[in-house]
Amino acid sequence: MANDPKTAGRIHPVLLLLISGIFLLIGIVFLGGVFKMSYGWWRTRAEVTTEARLVSVDLQATTGKAAATSTIASYKYTVNGQVFTGQKIALFKGTKEFHTPLSSSLRSGTPIRVFIDPQDPSFAVIDREFVWGPISVGVLLVLVFGGGGVMCLYHLIRRPKA
Repeated sequence: MANDPKTAGRIHPVLLLLISGIFLLIGIVFLGGVFKMSYGWWRTRAEVTTEARLVSVDLQATTGKAAATSTIASYKYTVNGQVFTGQKIALFKGTKEFHTPLSSSLRSGTPIRVFIDPQDPSFAVIDREFVWGPISVGVLLVLVFGGGGVMCLYHLIRRPKA
């Protein structure tokens, strides 16, 4: 029945299920990224800050097709007599732009301000500025891939029996 007009041009159900699963998985990964950025911003919404001392600042370069440079920093801060160590620099931005000012603060011994979660002071970030670009792209990709996966599943479930 290779030339059956009822099945001509139709995708095999296993292939449709595989495509659906891949699209849904990609959508879930992007949803996780959007959630992680947004949740960090939400945790520091009270804009409670504390003074921190930089311990180290370095540039980290990655090689390959998507070569990039990012800043790695470590800082210590005290809240209610308890000392914490943080490493998060920014929630939404790339970190390369922070290398020069953070290195300068480290060399001079100048303290920096970090935003903390008042409910859990172990969470701290240097820059919590909300940037729409990464969130918008992430939500768009969640909708495209997640929606594509859901549509594939819908067509798999609703397909007429041959």
